Order: sequence, then C-alpha cells, then structure tokens
Amino acid sequence: MSTASTPGMALARLVLSKDKGYPPAQGAPPPAEPLAAFRVEGAPAEALILAARYLPVHYAAEFYPAGLERPGRLMDMVASGEYGALAARDEVDRLGGLLVYNLAGGRTASLYGPYLFNQPPGSDMAAQLVEAALGSLGKSEALGVVCLAPPPELPAAYFEPLGYFYAGDPTGERRRQPCYYRQLNEDLGAAVWAHPALVDFLRGFYRGLALARQINHTHPEGQRRPAHSVLATELNRATASAVLRPMWDGQDALQNLAQHVKLLSSEGVANLLCEIDLGLAWQAELGGDLLAAGFGPRLVLPHGGRGDLLILQHGAQ
Repeated sequence: MSTASTPGMALARLVLSKDKGYPPAQGAPPPAEPLAAFRVEGAPAEALILAARYLPVHYAAEFYPAGLERPGRLMDMVASGEYGALAARDEVDRLGGLLVYNLAGGRTASLYGPYLFNQPPGSDMAAQLVEAALGSLGKSEALGVVCLAPPPELPAAYFEPLGYFYAGDPTGERRRQPCYYRQLNEDLGAAVWAHPALVDFLRGFYRGLALARQINHTHPEGQRRPAHSVLATELNRATASAVLRPMWDGQDALQNLAQHVKLLSSEGVANLLCEIDLGLAWQAELGGDLLAAGFGPRLVLPHGGRGDLLILQHGAQ
C-alpha cells in the first residue's frame, strides 16, 4: 500500500497491491553433489529452478526471503531485473551454490546468501560468489550492500558488522542474528532527521561506520496533524516475523502501534520490526512513539530509503 501525497495534504490516493501467487516447488530435487571444480556465472532459469527447490531442504526459512523457495517467483524476479542471481555450477551444469541480490529501493543493495548445497568444508565457493556479486554491484549506483539474514557460509571478512537483531520463535527462545554492511562507493554524507531520544544512538552508530551525517532534531511545530495514522505490515509466518512501515502520520500513532503489537503478538509473531525513513521528518518524529510502544533501535541501513532507514525491534531495549 502506498500514498501519493504527504501528511498534511487535503487529498491522498491510497493504492493497494496484491502479489501474484506462485505454486510451491513440485517434487523433491535430486541430492546436491559436491563439486570438485566450478564456475560462477549469471544464473540461468535451470539453475534458479533447482536452487529454489534446494533452499528449503538445506536452509531454515530465516535465512532467505519469503518466496525465494518458489521457482516461478524467483525466475520472474530475476527476469524483471529486480533481482540479480549468481550460480556456481560445474562443467556438466550441476548446481553447487546460489547468491541473490537486489537494489529495489534507495541506494543500498540487499544480499541474500551465499547458499551452498552440500559442498565440502573448505570450499571457496561462498567467497567466489560474494566476490562476483560485489564486483557486479560495484558497477551499479549502489553506495553499499547489506546482509540482514546471513547464512553460516557468509564470509564475514568481506563486510563490516552492522549490528544485530534478536531472532526468536513463539516458544520465547531468542538468539542474536548478526547483520553486515559493505561500502561499495564513496558516501559523501547526508542530512537526517531524528527524534531527540534517538540522537545518541544514531551518533554512536554513524561514528562506528565512519559515516558523515548531519542530524537534525525533530520537534512538534504546531502544524496540522491528521487524526488517524496508517501502518503497512509485511508478515512472514514461516519465520514468525513482521515489519511495520509508517505510511501516513496521525495523532493516534502510539495507539495504532500498540494495537498492531497486540494483534501481531496474538498471531504468534515473535520478531517484530519497524522501519522509519530518517529522510522524512514526520517519520523520524514517530521514533518517540515507537520507544513508548516498546520498540528499541537496532541498526541503520545507510541510504535505504529517501534517507537512511532506522530499524527498531519490539522488546529489544
């Protein structure tokens, strides 16, 4: 759902969209075989079909975005240019690994993988997939790349620690999920907005990544504020997770957040995040309501939206 105007305007257009449905992978794939030698290349359709079938066999759902395990969706996303995909295959086209990346919004790319399918310990397949992806993204307009759900095979030496989330399940068990960042091109700095209660966190975060940012404080300025707010929700039942995104400001923002937390918790959501765009003063001002609703700041995605994206997690103070 999206709005065609900004808060405070008299008229707005709300757009609802529904993703196309794709069937799950059909049939069990043949066992993946260790590859003695391989090449890394742009993934053809045949490699994407096999990779989508292998993913749920070799990895828990928390390590890949929802839909990546559906062959038709993965092929369509790559064909449309929204995703880039690299495959590691041998001379007879047996598949050993996959890496997917995208630059859907902002100037920061997202990386998923590398996913290795039954490859021997000590294989440099993961490193070669990452190097190929970084080489491709380095020629794009992306300023950086993030990996928010890295599988165990990610070669962390290629990245800087970005922070972590608390990953949990409905039973209440929680663990730290590390996140990583790599700067690809020069970051000349930016101006961001922040609720005063979040300024210290942001200063420390930017200092840690050596990113130049002018932090402007938000304050109520007496402007007209609509009565009701709108939040979009992205729900992933396979990982008991959800992401909230403000779409429209409103005086009931805190109440709306509390109602979403209550409803999603009753639905078994154990990992609840909220993204706010620090390039938009009205979204940054919602940081105070998010803190009051039980959210805590976790990390920032540089240039992830109109400005940087601040990600907060419920219950992670």
